[in-house]
Amino acid sequence: GASVGYVFLYFYGLERRLILDDTGNEAAALIAEVERLLSIYGDNHSFRGYALRLIEAAKFKFGGALDEAELVLGRRENELPLSIRAGIGRLLAEGKTIDADRMLAWYSASPERYLRTAATRCEKEFVALFRKRFAAKYPDGMKITAPRRRLSCGYQAASATFSVAIQSPLTDLPDIVALSAPLAAMDPLVTSCTCDLASYSRLIGRDPENRSSVRAAILLPAELVGDAPSGPMAELAAFLGKAALGPATTLALDTLLSKLDVTASEKGRIAKADLIMMSDALARCGFAIEPDPLSAGTAFNGADKVVLFKAPGGAKIDATKPSYVAARTLIDIGALVATADGVFSEDEVRAIESEVARDRDLNETERTRLLAYLAFLSKNPPSPRILSRFKDQPPEKRQALAQLAVAVAAADGRLAPEEVKLLEKIYRTLGLAEEIGRAHV
Repeated sequence: GASVGYVFLYFYGLERRLILDDTGNEAAALIAEVERLLSIYGDNHSFRGYALRLIEAAKFKFGGALDEAELVLGRRENELPLSIRAGIGRLLAEGKTIDADRMLAWYSASPERYLRTAATRCEKEFVALFRKRFAAKYPDGMKITAPRRRLSCGYQAASATFSVAIQSPLTDLPDIVALSAPLAAMDPLVTSCTCDLASYSRLIGRDPENRSSVRAAILLPAELVGDAPSGPMAELAAFLGKAALGPATTLALDTLLSKLDVTASEKGRIAKADLIMMSDALARCGFAIEPDPLSAGTAFNGADKVVLFKAPGGAKIDATKPSYVAARTLIDIGALVATADGVFSEDEVRAIESEVARDRDLNETERTRLLAYLAFLSKNPPSPRILSRFKDQPPEKRQALAQLAVAVAAADGRLAPEEVKLLEKIYRTLGLAEEIGRAHV
């Protein structure tokens, strides 16, 4: 509780005794005393800076171990701390590579470099991400050629009463203080980690309690999540596992959104950003829904029903791929016809599924999503208004759609009056002769 001014007066005596006097066996006790003061008054930024520099200078003078025991980000000084220079210099002298923590300590303490807010606000996540990406690029550590410059230390007293160059057994070590190439090599790595944590940082910056939410977990880069979900993501995965009763399960959208702390607007609409977050959350847990929240033009209401299905990676597809668009169109037409009589029979479902299975231009992920879409349409039939989307298609495509409609209608071995009426409408809308349609029937 003493005024830091009194602490500095005491400190001035300690630094004079350590740096100017021949302290003999007192050095270790004096350094320990400065470290004790630092543990009490370290929150004072000015005192902390002077105390750290004195400890480093004293250890340098007496040949002590200067390498920092743990990584500390954001230590800002006018020059690179002696502890980092000595620690890395020793490794270079021994011909060893530099690991992720030492490179990051060097980078963050360099006067020429600056860590952005996302790195300092989310220090734990930033360090973990940097370690992973550094290891991927430098699995054996970073190899640096030792510079010719030797380690040196000049000490400017906090009391401003003396300034000296310190002699030390460590002056034979290489000094990295003037090296710039290793830091330049770290620039893109640090930038990528910072940028990929930016959204997460903004979220917890607005409300630190969000750190333990599903929304925060989704904003973390995939490398930090791991193969097995944990925390809020584990809870979501457990819920989805229980909810998925089969290959495709109908689920109320608002039930799903409640697990993600998402609320609809007064009109029941869901924000696009929330839909994207929901899609990413499901993908992390190995699930997806139809309709696809990422498809252009998809609009949801909180009261809507969706189909939940297992999908490694979230069944992400290119919704503009021509073969996928064509297959989805076939399903729209097939489901429209199949539900015309109010009954979507198993034979009609199999007829549509066989069309999807025969398309060699589709991959397994696309087929999985298309079959989930079919399951959705079986409970939410499309409107006949969708026919207008196809009337401008080339003749051969319109003919193929019409023939599929007939095949689906006849798949259960009977044609209900409602189905015949719809088939006639399809042929008229597509600009095909109704007589041909009756012949197909």
